[in-house]
Amino acid sequence: MAGRTNKRSPASKQTSSMTRRRVTRRPESKPAKGSKPHPRSMPAKTGNLHTSGTRRTIPPATRGIHRVTSTNKKSATFSLAAPTGVDVAVAGSFNNWEPQAMTRGRDGVWRITLQLAPGNHQYKFLVGTQWREDPNNPRKVQNDQGGFNSVCSVM
Repeated sequence: MAGRTNKRSPASKQTSSMTRRRVTRRPESKPAKGSKPHPRSMPAKTGNLHTSGTRRTIPPATRGIHRVTSTNKKSATFSLAAPTGVDVAVAGSFNNWEPQAMTRGRDGVWRITLQLAPGNHQYKFLVGTQWREDPNNPRKVQNDQGGFNSVCSVM
């Protein structure tokens, strides 16, 4: 063992110095293949929104702001007497003017009950392909089509 020295080989010396050196990476850069990112360079894990296996954070200031609760909505019933109507729907500012089908009763009156937020809402009935104002509601406002929309107030 006389020929043996305590010096390390150049390969082992290189490896030990690589493990001691701290590498600083930008958060957007990807780590080299086979290495793990430093824990401080990873984003904080807050919130609990999961999307396709990745965790996204929600800033605390925006959590729950756009939540609509059923306690602030009220029931509003729309009705139209159209005994010869085959397709009757209601559309308005409360549903982005997308017609919602109404149900015909035995008396020939079409009805629908919707949950609406408090405030004034404009609406019209769609009977077949014709738009109609509510004949039972005297509250109307002029629309940009040259006609009138009926107005419903929810308190």
